[in-house]
Amino acid sequence: MLISLSWIKDFVELPPMDVHDLANDFTLRTAEVEEVKTLNQHLEKIIVVEVISTLPHPSADKLKLVTFQTGNGLKEVVCGAPNVKVGTKVPYASIGTQLPNGLILTPKEIRGVISHGMLCSADELQVENTSKEDGLLILNSSAIVGQTMAEYLKMPTDFLIDVDNKSLTHRPDLWGHLGLAREFATIYAKPLKNPFTTDWQQKLEKLIPQNASSLKLKVDSKSACKIFWGIGLSNIKVKKSPEWLSQRLSAVGAKSINSIVDISNYVLFEQGLPNHIYDQKKIEGDTLSIELAKESDTFISLGDLSYTLSQTDTIIRDQNKNLILAGIIGGTSAAVTMETTDIFLEVANWEAPMIRRTATRLGLRTDASTRFEKTLDSYSTYQALLRLIDLVLQIHPEAKIQSQIVHHGPTNNDYVAPIIETSAARINQRLGTSLETLQIQNILNSLGFTIDTSHPLWKIKVPSFRASKDISIEEDLIEEIGRSIGYDNIVPSAPLEVVRPVELMGRRQFHRTIQDFLIMQSQATEVMTYPLVGDSLLKKTSWPDVNLDLQLINALSEDADRMRPSLVPGHLHAASENAKHYSQFRIFEWGRTYQKSNGDKNFAKESENLTITFFDKNQNIFNLLLSGCENLFSHLGFSLQIKVPGSDKFATSDLLPTSWIGIHPHECLYFVVRGKTIGFINSVHPLLLKNMKLRGNLTIASFDFTELSIEFIPKVFKFNSISKNDSIKFDCCVSMPLNSSVQEGLDLILKLKNKLILESKVLDIFPKLESNSKFVTFRSYFGSNQESLTPDIISNLEKEVISALEKGNFQLKRE
Repeated sequence: MLISLSWIKDFVELPPMDVHDLANDFTLRTAEVEEVKTLNQHLEKIIVVEVISTLPHPSADKLKLVTFQTGNGLKEVVCGAPNVKVGTKVPYASIGTQLPNGLILTPKEIRGVISHGMLCSADELQVENTSKEDGLLILNSSAIVGQTMAEYLKMPTDFLIDVDNKSLTHRPDLWGHLGLAREFATIYAKPLKNPFTTDWQQKLEKLIPQNASSLKLKVDSKSACKIFWGIGLSNIKVKKSPEWLSQRLSAVGAKSINSIVDISNYVLFEQGLPNHIYDQKKIEGDTLSIELAKESDTFISLGDLSYTLSQTDTIIRDQNKNLILAGIIGGTSAAVTMETTDIFLEVANWEAPMIRRTATRLGLRTDASTRFEKTLDSYSTYQALLRLIDLVLQIHPEAKIQSQIVHHGPTNNDYVAPIIETSAARINQRLGTSLETLQIQNILNSLGFTIDTSHPLWKIKVPSFRASKDISIEEDLIEEIGRSIGYDNIVPSAPLEVVRPVELMGRRQFHRTIQDFLIMQSQATEVMTYPLVGDSLLKKTSWPDVNLDLQLINALSEDADRMRPSLVPGHLHAASENAKHYSQFRIFEWGRTYQKSNGDKNFAKESENLTITFFDKNQNIFNLLLSGCENLFSHLGFSLQIKVPGSDKFATSDLLPTSWIGIHPHECLYFVVRGKTIGFINSVHPLLLKNMKLRGNLTIASFDFTELSIEFIPKVFKFNSISKNDSIKFDCCVSMPLNSSVQEGLDLILKLKNKLILESKVLDIFPKLESNSKFVTFRSYFGSNQESLTPDIISNLEKEVISALEKGNFQLKRE
């Protein structure tokens, strides 16, 4: 949004300082300035001259040597304009002048003649050419030789500050120059020159006759209308706007149309409140209706663009046609033209969400909708209406007010100001400052707040233009003080609190323990896959659960259109990508998965899952990952049972759909903790790996830690002195059916519960396919901290282990 500093100076006296410093202060204290622009500065250096004589150029037929009077002597330039004549007054730019197109004039030789400067056209000065004549800008004979073009055109230099609109989203009071001037007045501790006083209001109200309006107002309660003010004026003669008005609008990027339309735009940019002016004679019937549009109703806007409306759009219509798309844009059916003689002024306020919805749906952003979407102040609309009347009567002194004001909604007397309690001590304590009480009060008063200091805690009334969506709690007021003095002026200091380490919560500690173990013990790398997946990934990995219940309505892409049902498809994709560059790797991920809830409400069920993936191009790593999972649970302090699929009711898991083609017929096990299956380990079937063009051995383990993470209590490790007695290793190899689980043999040894058997584990597995069996080597460690084991004790322990295995029909290999 463009801010004209000359316009701001109507309301506050700015200090004599560089405009860039002023813009920097505004950025630090109010809103971000994107750019500073200079307007008409070149006109200060271009003067009015009178042509004295013209001579043909000695070397060019179309060029002339023009001599002219500057008011300070004679000068000569080379000129090719066809309309240069003796006695005319034209603009002259001397050496060193920078034109609007960026050109800086220097002495230039043209066909052997040096030209000192140039005579200018309207295009070169970027001003209006009233004569409509090609060539030089011909000035009136009344122009004074030697005066600047800024004086002649009454276009003084102006500075424009371009403020980022996004930084004003929370400040609806700053969408007009009056509100902005209040900020400058506060920043520089200057009084605000507000001309819109009670006396000004009463003076205008005396001009309003007491007879009822010929137009009635009908407002549908379901419409977006919050407040409406309207009044008619007659005997209007629409004309070209005065220079000061058109120049003000041009400075902020608005094109001058005619005196009535320009007044409407002027009030918009001054008061920050959109408004509309109708040609009253084009309003059919005696009623203006504010209502919701009918489905598929059409509206023709200014510019003759047609829009199809819906039942959520608010319109203003007369007896037969739509006049206004409320809060957004006017229509052609009652637009003001040069033939207009009677007008109807409207200032209203509308529900921000409804205006935003309509503007977004239609793709129609206007100055009005941009402001109404910010939740404007309804109690400032009456002042804006009076300002419209004021300007119409100033520029059209022959105009007459027809009748009383038409009104809907609250009046200014209905406003109840929110009261916030605070004090200078509390403000200083929060900001870490030592501001004087009077300074704080002056800042709040300057910003429009009313302070009652008769109580221990001040009672501060919030003005209506800050109460619409901005100031509501004490912290908001403290922020006002902080930004007004400048946060850069607050001396930073270290916090007074003692900084102590914070103990991690149970779930976070559980997660951290798993991370540390897998990274340091298993040498795995943590990865994070996307929580959003697409149908293509699920089909590529042949995952049965496609999660259609949790699809996004407005997905960013087809590859991220639903919540992931499992971490496994993402890991398969990550493995296929990494396998292109590495012959082996180990990755893990702690993340959430999403399934449709089985409850009454259509919510998602979220689970905390851990998935570990090992890959090796050459070797089978199933046992390696299985051993790592056992060590992980031992480290976490949970007793882990391993089950073969189909062996009992626990040998199944929702984490692994039984219809998935990636399940390996032999290398697949389930993990059971506290009588509940919480995960699985599976070597991905070679057929799926082939379909994914993934060559090698891939094993995945996945766990649902949702409940265990809540119950987690960090394991207390007990440290014992190192035994003085050596432990004894005992290996035995037994024959087992090919489809049996090695865990069964291991369980037989563990059930012995002999204190001298310190540990047992699987050392090796060798399949013997021709006999549909396999040889499994178990290793057991015998030992005691109290005594050394004698050969007899060792021999008895060996027999005990062998006997336990043989009782399970696992015969000792004797070949």
